[in-house]
Parts: sequence; structure tokens; C-alpha cells
Amino acid sequence: MSQERKDENVAFMKQWHENNPHSMKGKHHTEEAKAKMSQANKGQTLSEEHKKKLSDSLKMDQEKEAAVIKAYLDGKTFATITKELKVGRSGIYRVLKRNNIQLRDK
Repeated sequence: MSQERKDENVAFMKQWHENNPHSMKGKHHTEEAKAKMSQANKGQTLSEEHKKKLSDSLKMDQEKEAAVIKAYLDGKTFATITKELKVGRSGIYRVLKRNNIQLRDK
């Protein structure tokens, strides 16, 4: 698929989602529904392959980790780092904690 076609798809889906919010938006599961979902998932075990894929998906390469640390030490906020480096807040927090970097006061 060409980049132009991908861009068209992205634009279409953004527009579609603006006009068609998720059917559960603003709603909550009942306690009964939560209990049923919980019971259905009990006893399920993940394969070692699946566990490894989950673990790998949470890891960040060393270059990006170094960029997060540098940005934070340069005084950038979590919000700025998130936008610039496409890293979630929890990812930033984990990198800083793993590297023993103390968080700034708000």
C-alpha cells in the first residue's frame, strides 16, 4: 500500500471516529457484567511466547531511553517528552526510575 493511500485511510478513519463515538463511551459495566467478565478470564494462562511478546512490547531501545533521560534532565515536561518522542507517561516514569533519576517537584 502506498504512503498516499495510507494517509487517506488515516484521514478517513479520524473523520469516521469523530462522527461515530464508541458505543460504550460514557457508559459503565454493571457489577454483574464485571463479575461475568472476571469469571470468564479466571484460570487463563499465557504461553511463554505471548509473555515474551508482551514483555518486548513494553521495552524501549537504548537510543530512545537516552533521549528521554536527556530531555527530562534538560527541563522538559512529561507532556512535551510524550509529544516529541512518542513515549507514554508511564514509559517515561519507568525509564527515570530504572536510571535512578529523581522526579522534579510540580
